[in-house]
Amino acid sequence: MTPSKSTAIDQRAGVRGKRVVDIGCGGGILSDAMARRGADVLGIDLSTKALRVASLHALEAGTSGVQYREVSAEDLAEEAPAGFDVVTCMEMLEHVPDPSLVVAACTKLVKPGGWLFFSTINRNPK
Repeated sequence: MTPSKSTAIDQRAGVRGKRVVDIGCGGGILSDAMARRGADVLGIDLSTKALRVASLHALEAGTSGVQYREVSAEDLAEEAPAGFDVVTCMEMLEHVPDPSLVVAACTKLVKPGGWLFFSTINRNPK
């Protein structure tokens, strides 16, 4: 994730003071950037190793406002329906067996009137 993605998201959704979930956060680059813009961010991923990297980076950089958790989008959607102002899912859908389940979880996680952001390198019609 490049800072330009966090800029584009911030320009559209205004993340300062908002609750954001970054689905498939990996090493936390986008999560960190949004937290630095004033969002309260939860980065989630199923990779323990990636989450360790993200947590270490946040600690070393002194980034506040970001937490990381090992949980699926589907499980989090059951725990916190309509719990987030902004939901991001970047370059992750091409890595899961059934992208429609993740998309459905994302729609369940976002508050009414909130923002959903998706990006994928997979450009096929599926």
